Amino acid sequence: MMFLLVGCGPKTGVLKGMEIYVTTGEDVEARSTARYFDPGPLTGEHGQSSDFYHPKDLKIAFNKVWFVESDTYDLIKNETTNEISNDKDNIIIKDRTTLPSTGFYKPINEYTVITASESEPFEPNALPEYGMEYKGVLIDIVFVEYVMEDFSIRWYSQDYGDYKANDVVLFNPDYTTGLGKFPYYYRTSDGDVSFEIENERKVVETDLEKLKPHLGGGPNTFQGYFSISGGCFTEHPIVIAGHATASNPEPVNNPTIIETFGEDENEAQYYLLQICLNADADFSIGRFNGFEMGPGLKANQTETDSLDYDEFIRIIDVNLTDTDNSERDPLDAYPDDSETTWIRTVVSAVGSGIGTRFGWIDFEGNPQGEFSPNAGW
Repeated sequence: MMFLLVGCGPKTGVLKGMEIYVTTGEDVEARSTARYFDPGPLTGEHGQSSDFYHPKDLKIAFNKVWFVESDTYDLIKNETTNEISNDKDNIIIKDRTTLPSTGFYKPINEYTVITASESEPFEPNALPEYGMEYKGVLIDIVFVEYVMEDFSIRWYSQDYGDYKANDVVLFNPDYTTGLGKFPYYYRTSDGDVSFEIENERKVVETDLEKLKPHLGGGPNTFQGYFSISGGCFTEHPIVIAGHATASNPEPVNNPTIIETFGEDENEAQYYLLQICLNADADFSIGRFNGFEMGPGLKANQTETDSLDYDEFIRIIDVNLTDTDNSERDPLDAYPDDSETTWIRTVVSAVGSGIGTRFGWIDFEGNPQGEFSPNAGW
């Protein structure tokens, strides 16, 4: 994620705009900066227990995409309530009230949904100033939605409108209102578990021990709803500081520098920013990305397997009702003496990380910076 903007003798002029792209696949991706999305439990006792389906499209809602000025970056880095990621390439803003309101270029500063497949990029109204220096990019996500063949599921990372952080919302074309619904597992007091789709949010029990038949040595009579999700992405904004390399193993301490051209020497017609969640899978190297359903049912999966609504419902139903294990649990990930006769299917959005790259279109119409053909992507 090298953002240094330099040039030698090309044409100059007035900056006309900026374009922001969201993409999903490795072929058009910048480097992944972190395993930002929680993959959930990827392996069972005897091996890989989940199936991974390739999303047809991806939608991301942002509250913020901000470039961080140098002094502000230092304030964020030194804020004691913030956390450094394990790979030391981003800063997690644990307390939103500590985030400075100034010291940024803010191309996205309000609720904005970008769909990866759309050919037209998002064009912010505010342009970066000439001759500025920034350290990394702050990204604050409201939701990510995986669009499958004929349905989609959205994971909320923070409250917005009528939705709350950690809501999982299901969209099916058959819904006459066009609005999303809330999928849950429901446990009755006698221990039966069913998959339910509700019009309104329900209070979710987070203690999965309450799904079991026995609690504290006695029968479990708990009755209530449980999430279908095995993991969501972080609810906190992050500052992407760079990509860890052998020469720069801790980007947080040596962040990527983004420099814009001075007004009299501006070589950029348009600045370009790409934000990518790499949802492509590559099983040969152990990269399990995509729409995860675990445990899965499908043998001999490929990285491009698709998923429609009927199969989505069938997988959940088989795991709940196939008590003879004639089809479910093909990799024997669950012990035969399991306390339950049903299996709860976990659904997660999995990607290799948020990747970014930055560049510009010069006054001869050529991509430069990290979009240049010589940039090595």
